[in-house]
Amino acid sequence: MCRSNLKKHSLFFLISLLSIILLTGCSSTSFIIQTDDFTLSDTGYIFKNIPFGSSANEIESDLNCSLKSSGVEAADAPFEGYQSYTTENPIQFLDLEGSLDMQFTADGLYSITFNTSGEDNLIQQAFSKSELSYTQKFGEPIPSEASRTLGSVTYSIQQLRWNDTDTGTMLQLAYTTRSDDISILQIGVAKPPVITE
Repeated sequence: MCRSNLKKHSLFFLISLLSIILLTGCSSTSFIIQTDDFTLSDTGYIFKNIPFGSSANEIESDLNCSLKSSGVEAADAPFEGYQSYTTENPIQFLDLEGSLDMQFTADGLYSITFNTSGEDNLIQQAFSKSELSYTQKFGEPIPSEASRTLGSVTYSIQQLRWNDTDTGTMLQLAYTTRSDDISILQIGVAKPPVITE
């Protein structure tokens, strides 16, 4: 069980991390999001009342924004039909500009993450504000730290996770520093497909 959960959380984070690496800028801001847009409801952790299992078309309608495909990948169970989408226009969060990245399986949406990168002190401030807000609302998170190297760049990752065991959903906040002096902030909710061995 522990091994299965570790795989699930690592896969969710790596997919989100790769999305921010591929992030491209747009010329106009689509909309502003707040820390309160990631919240805990009767159905678990969600973003703006968008239910897990939604289609990309339903999310475009709910958010009144356009999405573009980030790629379709072949995947084994339970990730059959894996697709990734990102918002076409930038999203504003705590004076930072980024994107919303979403992952889908054949069963619909299973994760949605705000991603941004930039100057370390701004990213660190946003991380600290978000951590304080979520800890006051949802209690103490489960912390973890990791280090990964992709090519010539080393990523030092600090993650905080809040789990809702009743619904199988989670809220994750991550602050990543890169060896090339770029910092990354990620805030996301997910209901990962169950991985069985």
